[in-house]
Amino acid sequence: MDTAAQPPVPDPERILLDTPWAELRHAYGPAADTALLLVELLDERAEVQAQALGQLEMSVLHQESIYSSTAPAALFVAGALVYPQTLAAHESTYPWDDRTRPLRAALLEWLGSIAASVGYYDGDEGGPGRVDRADLDACRAARPALYRAVAGYLADRDPVVREAAVGAAGVLLKAPELRDRIPAAADRLRSVATGDGTRRERAAAVLVLAGWAQDTAEWLTDPDPAVRACAALAPFPADDPRPTAVLLAALADPRAGLPIDRAAFGALLTDR
Repeated sequence: MDTAAQPPVPDPERILLDTPWAELRHAYGPAADTALLLVELLDERAEVQAQALGQLEMSVLHQESIYSSTAPAALFVAGALVYPQTLAAHESTYPWDDRTRPLRAALLEWLGSIAASVGYYDGDEGGPGRVDRADLDACRAARPALYRAVAGYLADRDPVVREAAVGAAGVLLKAPELRDRIPAAADRLRSVATGDGTRRERAAAVLVLAGWAQDTAEWLTDPDPAVRACAALAPFPADDPRPTAVLLAALADPRAGLPIDRAAFGALLTDR
């Protein structure tokens, strides 16, 4: 692919300074406080970073809703992924999320959540309903740049970061304007799926391939039941009994469960 034709990774400093935050809105009104929250994502204190991300999730993407501040906030986060401060590990501010992971992984997952919320309206000829069309269009216009940033972490050395990047890429490339990039990304994920990584990583790669309607037949006989179950979620001919048999076997043995976080991969599990 000609990388010169791809959008550049966003410059977070320019986004921070050039965006009229006070004129934008989030779930609780004017978004003037969003700029400070974005700066605090790059604080040297992990607890400040975690609190900032929690506040952003509740305001800029409240209950998966899109606001005028959502697109610029997402572009800032995409550009900030390269900052060393995002390597800091911390716990989530939510009591139901007991994971400790690098901030970079949490930010990648958040970008995936935004992409999933925007993707909900793709193909909706009846209009976006309660979402402002301009806000939605701004988020759609941001998707190529978001993917450019996310793609850089598909081969990250940290498996937790890689998994989060795979989940975000899986949702982003379902966008109509990005589907032409699926073949190249799918080749990379096939290498992951056939590699010697963890079962989480292999299952996540196969699940994304299934979400992209790729051929996952070779993993229906994988030694790992979680990988087999993810492979069975891809579209198969109606007269092919194999995916149904695999899923029934998975239901019969819940101990083999899918090692996948719904927060990161929920859109792939429910969008089809």
